[in-house]
Amino acid sequence: MTLLDHLSIKSRVLVITFVPLILISLFFIKETYDHIKNNNNLHSISSNLKLNQLLFSYIDSMHMARMSFLSEVSTSSESLDSDILINRMLLKTINIESAKLHKEISKLDSTINKENNTLDAIIQKNESQINSLNNVYRLLIKNISTSKFEFINQKLNLLNQLNLIHYWALNEDWYTLLYSRFPSQQFEKQIDRFYYQQYLYIADLIQTEELNSDFQALKTAFDEKQSFQTNTNNYLSQIEENRNTVLSDLKQQVTDEIKNQQLTITGYSILLISLFILITGIGLSLSSRIRSYLKMVSLSMNSIEKNHDYSIKLSENGKDELTVFSSEMNILIAKRHQNEKKLINEKEEAENANKAKTTFLANMSHEIRTPLNGIIGMSGVLAETKLTPIQLDYLNTIETSSQTLLVLINDILDLSKIEAGNFAIYSQPSNVREVIFDTLSIDIAKATEKNLDLHIHISPDVPNFLTLDEHRIKQVLMNLTSNAMKFTHKGFISISVSFSHRVENEGYLTIAVKDSGIGINTNAKDNILNPFIQGDSSITRRFGGTGLGLTITNQLIELMGGTLDIESEQEKGSRFSFRIKTNIVNKKLPIPEKLEKLTIILVDDNSSLSRPLTEELHRYHINNIIVKKETDKITIFDSSKAIILYCVTSCLEENCREKLISIHNNNLNTPLVLVQKHKSRITTLDSIIDGLVTFPILGHRFIKTLENSLSIHQENQISINDVMHSTPLHSKSQNEKTSLNKEHILIVEDNLVNQKVASLFLGNSGYTFDIANNGQEAVEKFTDSEAYNIILMDCMMPVKDGFTATKEIRKVEKNQKRKKIPIIALTASILDQDISKCYESGMDDFIAKPFKKEILLEKIMTIK
Repeated sequence: MTLLDHLSIKSRVLVITFVPLILISLFFIKETYDHIKNNNNLHSISSNLKLNQLLFSYIDSMHMARMSFLSEVSTSSESLDSDILINRMLLKTINIESAKLHKEISKLDSTINKENNTLDAIIQKNESQINSLNNVYRLLIKNISTSKFEFINQKLNLLNQLNLIHYWALNEDWYTLLYSRFPSQQFEKQIDRFYYQQYLYIADLIQTEELNSDFQALKTAFDEKQSFQTNTNNYLSQIEENRNTVLSDLKQQVTDEIKNQQLTITGYSILLISLFILITGIGLSLSSRIRSYLKMVSLSMNSIEKNHDYSIKLSENGKDELTVFSSEMNILIAKRHQNEKKLINEKEEAENANKAKTTFLANMSHEIRTPLNGIIGMSGVLAETKLTPIQLDYLNTIETSSQTLLVLINDILDLSKIEAGNFAIYSQPSNVREVIFDTLSIDIAKATEKNLDLHIHISPDVPNFLTLDEHRIKQVLMNLTSNAMKFTHKGFISISVSFSHRVENEGYLTIAVKDSGIGINTNAKDNILNPFIQGDSSITRRFGGTGLGLTITNQLIELMGGTLDIESEQEKGSRFSFRIKTNIVNKKLPIPEKLEKLTIILVDDNSSLSRPLTEELHRYHINNIIVKKETDKITIFDSSKAIILYCVTSCLEENCREKLISIHNNNLNTPLVLVQKHKSRITTLDSIIDGLVTFPILGHRFIKTLENSLSIHQENQISINDVMHSTPLHSKSQNEKTSLNKEHILIVEDNLVNQKVASLFLGNSGYTFDIANNGQEAVEKFTDSEAYNIILMDCMMPVKDGFTATKEIRKVEKNQKRKKIPIIALTASILDQDISKCYESGMDDFIAKPFKKEILLEKIMTIK
């Protein structure tokens, strides 16, 4: 069956049609060949009969010639007749294709005359003729034995026997005449020989039951001839009569058999041609029927599949198996139509239920985030006021609980979207390094609090820009780093990034997060990726959490085409890594214009930070770098074209302040930026330094800090004595203290609490602002004034939502040919479609509620 499966239906039909046809044809060809051969044999027999007749005539002619010799009558005419008969016999032997017979006939002599022959010569020649004729009759009988027609063979054999009896009777008569004239013992022996041969053949004929009655007269004539020694002519006449009767019957039988054979051959030919036409017609008709039927089925099913048109039915014309199959298929099509309707209805119900679920979660998320934004925002504002230690502790509890609730809301919403299949990946050119630094900057406070080492290892092979879903990569990294910090009490946390090229512009990005924490139990590895599951129940009690982080992380990585790999050993740490396929974006990092012509002086106080900082500056094409030790004297020829980076492991000691004051006083016209490791985040040097870099957070933040130090330096020219005798301020950053921001911002928000939070954040940071209560007011204010530098736009508002307001503002800009103003969305919805809608409507960035002051200010600084 395996071999037949490789053949088409058409080929199979042709095989089952033509194989029997070929076998039948071979059979008919064989039968026809046999009949043609028999027909040829019959024609040979017919020629043999003619030869037999000629031979009979020749014997009569020669007998008359030799009898004439004794009667002294001329034999010239008999001689002429004998020549003619011999020539005819020779021609007949050519037709029957017997060389030996031809040869024996050619030996026969036709000449008997007195002039050339004596009696002894004639007697001797007669003996020779007898031998030749005996050979001729022997060969004729041999040819008869090869024939397949038994009844004809019998007749032909009988004819030859009568010819021989006739021949022997003539010889007996000849020798009797010679003996009567020339008595001789030799002649007497010949007479006895020929008599005995006749006797044997006649007795044989009489003994054959079916021939007894036919040859009884011949036997009587033979007996009478012998008894009375007379009636020879009567005997010869009787032989000729029997011979002629046999010859006539034989000719008729041969003629009839030839006609039968020819009719049989014709019948076989007609039957073969008819069978060929019939079988070929049936085969071609069957092949055409099957092929056209299969084509019809294929077209019908394709049309049903493509157009879902179940009114199409397979043709049921006929009463064969294909018609039955069509009927069964039509029943299946009807059932499929019913099942499809049922599935569509169930699918619509499921989609509606899923949509209702998603809408409910989105609405609940929006409704929860709005008041939560007020709680977190006002907590942040309250934290900047003067509080007692107990009040500060209570505020930290509120902050922690709010953030935990926010994480839970995000996780549940993401899990719901993933399970519903509504989670989409949006890839765009992204800076991988900035993704790492952005993610780590959020959790770096936890590492500082737990005194954990942070290591970032980014391979030089990693391109500057890759096609990624930056938001989801951050979400994955946030989950992995948060888990690492949660479950690590001491030691380190490291993030490593590598890239391997696949083809010219494609490759695989590998990111790994490693820690020296408590690790994962071997038995728990298989279940840890399931939702609401942690390492064991004690983990939940000791560390808290919902158990959704790794589940969402794993599913996000799978959506991006990767796999989350886990390596862990209990009490020794864990390593989580994933590898995703991405494309390289041929885009260079922008060269910071403010720093391009400046000299960067790195003063390294045994911090080992000068090398990674130098490499980072080179990435941004800043090559004018001087590296000095803390003890070296700093010589600056043009103080307005230099920035000093003071690198130190920890600046908590008093001598660090003194060194900074010394460098500051010796280089009053040069900006001073402090670079310290995250473990020692000092915040009491506002008037001494012009910028603060927390290692290992570099990238855009690092470059931005250097650029901002140029403007901030102008505001930090304060007496060193005032700095040394001043009381350190609690948790005040230099950006908040000395901000010279003059941007005028339009806050578009309908919720009074959110208006208050945003107003306090911006007002305390030195920004001026106006408030619009809905989108319509925002469009009107923007149209009437060109004083706004940035717009903070809520999305869901009465009268006119933020999306419509943004589109109208973009139209106003186009109509009035105004410069495009940055618009940042403030949205409590973090659904992918809503985020995409923000960008589609013309917004430049978005901030998810609830938001922190640092995030809001960073977005403003970045976008402006």
